[in-house]
Amino acid sequence: MTQQSVLPPERLLTVEEVESLYGIPRRTLRHHRLRRCGLPWVKIGSGKRARVRYPKFLVDEYIQKHLVTGEEESV
Repeated sequence: MTQQSVLPPERLLTVEEVESLYGIPRRTLRHHRLRRCGLPWVKIGSGKRARVRYPKFLVDEYIQKHLVTGEEESV
């Protein structure tokens, strides 16, 4: 069983945990946040002390939704 599957779905993941569990570089996560695209995230707090977290269940849903399989029609 992977570490990914034993975490509770309501868990809020840090940038470091998303990078480690899903292999998405923190630089990419930051770029996507700035462009308001990519994985859903929440900002906790305000100002310089604000923290970014990724709801695990939303990360999993996003990945499932964007999964590319060989069954799709080519354009």
